[in-house]
Amino acid sequence: MERMIKALPLPILLMGVSALAMYVPAIHALLTHHHHTARAFFYSATLFLFATALIGLANGSNPRPARAGRASLLIMLAAFTVLPLMLAVPFYVAVRDTSFFNSWWEMVSAFTTTGGTLYEPTRLVGSVHLWRGLVAWMGGFFILVMAIAVLAPMRLGGFEVFFSGGPSGAPAAAAPAADGGAEMSERIAHYAFKLARERRKKVTNITKSNAMLHSLVYWDKVIEEVSQQYPDVDYGIMLVDAATMKFVQNPAFFDVIVTTNQFGDILSDLGGAM
Repeated sequence: MERMIKALPLPILLMGVSALAMYVPAIHALLTHHHHTARAFFYSATLFLFATALIGLANGSNPRPARAGRASLLIMLAAFTVLPLMLAVPFYVAVRDTSFFNSWWEMVSAFTTTGGTLYEPTRLVGSVHLWRGLVAWMGGFFILVMAIAVLAPMRLGGFEVFFSGGPSGAPAAAAPAADGGAEMSERIAHYAFKLARERRKKVTNITKSNAMLHSLVYWDKVIEEVSQQYPDVDYGIMLVDAATMKFVQNPAFFDVIVTTNQFGDILSDLGGAM
């Protein structure tokens, strides 16, 4: 069961967590004798939990490969726009004389943690205020997780400044790779080894990990791990200064070179001049 849950796509997990969270204000409303509000949250929670289970089962019978990159950004966009439609249903039912658009807007405000509200505090019962707080907490946690899991590897949302050392120019504490996250580095490495199989079956990783102790050490580790999947290809590693000299003295030594954008740009200009 745990394995099945972990294999579910993020949107389905978000639906399930949101549905379970609706039981909290339902119980609170029942204890405070707001039975209309309790029914609104209880029925919504049960309905959406059942729908999530059906979608999860359908997804399990027809699994799709995991997506990353732009797909993750689309999931974030959907979470801040589409998910509040689901979160707004119990709010809309519980709060009398309101529109669904206002309910949706209230949930967008809560989930994005902006804090704005369209309602006077006295108009909402305590259970509805509790729901707004839960939605805000889930939204804040979601932003934190997505920042670490999506924005940081893609160097978006200010992380590009962090990885470059910031405006002061101080070295960053860590970087996932010199020219991208692990996924992009792996794609580059796989392409290099597949290309080498069609040539002389030799790949040389040109690096400078003895000086760039964070980003290129990680880069070398990723390339090394990918190389183990191609035992028929000869893999070697060379520092960029030694590689530059070798490029001039014996260019035939190299077959396929895998390196960062910076070093590749320099070496390609050198090769063009030769």
